[in-house]
Amino acid sequence: MSLAFGEIASKAIGFLVMAYLARTLGTAGFGKFSFAQAIVIYFVLLINLGLDLYGTRQIARSPSEGRTLVDHLLTLRVLAAVVSYSILLVLIWLMPKDMVTKQLLVYLGLLIFAFSFNLEWFFQGLERMHYISLSRISRAVFYAIFIFIGVKGSDDVLLVGILFTASSFLAAFLLFGIFIKQNSLPRFHVDLKAWQGMLKISLPMGFSLIMITIYHNLDSVMLGFMKSDEVVGWYNAAYKIIMILILPATLLHSVFLPALSRTEDWSKIKQVAQNFLKVSFLLGIPIGFGGLVLSQPLTLLVFGAEYVNSVIPLQILTWNAALIFINVAYGIPLLVWGKEKKFTLFVALGAAVNQIG
Repeated sequence: MSLAFGEIASKAIGFLVMAYLARTLGTAGFGKFSFAQAIVIYFVLLINLGLDLYGTRQIARSPSEGRTLVDHLLTLRVLAAVVSYSILLVLIWLMPKDMVTKQLLVYLGLLIFAFSFNLEWFFQGLERMHYISLSRISRAVFYAIFIFIGVKGSDDVLLVGILFTASSFLAAFLLFGIFIKQNSLPRFHVDLKAWQGMLKISLPMGFSLIMITIYHNLDSVMLGFMKSDEVVGWYNAAYKIIMILILPATLLHSVFLPALSRTEDWSKIKQVAQNFLKVSFLLGIPIGFGGLVLSQPLTLLVFGAEYVNSVIPLQILTWNAALIFINVAYGIPLLVWGKEKKFTLFVALGAAVNQIG
């Protein structure tokens, strides 16, 4: 419940901010911002490498290993962040986009470092969800206050990128401070052998996350290169609503992951998995039907008449939202039960079909 409260509150605030930005920046400005976000998320994943899921799973199984894991993973992720941001800067230099979009990518790219030392995975493994909620709500409130005060027109798109990045650093600093207070300052520790063992397990999960992100973001990247900023804005307006609709799936994943990881008795594992599956179906199916009926009034209410071209994409994408609940219900158990390679294979096949289509 604490995680649900924090996630719903932060997403509700974020949704209001997003609606304000879509109207204030206009379709072109909103399209630029959405395109930059879609690019940067892949570079964030380069520092994740499945290590968040790995860390949560290991801490849930052996809480006493938490401190050692933080030392190892924090060092690895910070080094990966330096490499990832360097690659992004080269890509920005080569990219055939306007200067505003390039500057926006530079600012949003700093998110890589915020995520490198974000310790949500540590507190999730210990099931201290209230700390995660506090971090997410703080980020959302900080972002909302400064957006509503500072962003007044389409010329402020760069300011949006700066504020978005700053709010992510705030959330990371907050959890980092809580960790230090309860434990001590993490130590940077280079252990190639330990890293090799962790990455051997985590990389299939990391690759699957990249494939899943292809489902959500590569459309925006391709539209950003092939079509106008306005088209990217229309498409992303529809997708922002979808991201709200699949919020319960994210909550289910976060809540059930430690329980599925920790349980060793097969009868208990079966019961937890069945509960996970039932709740996922009960939430997912109504979303598909409800989204189809309410797409037009919802789009016009949130974004206004300028985004009427978002209605048809939203009607199609609502069924994708329904399927995500089913995929999560079957996919997460595979990850926590050591079936990373099978999960990755299925996700990769789906991503390939998506891009071929």
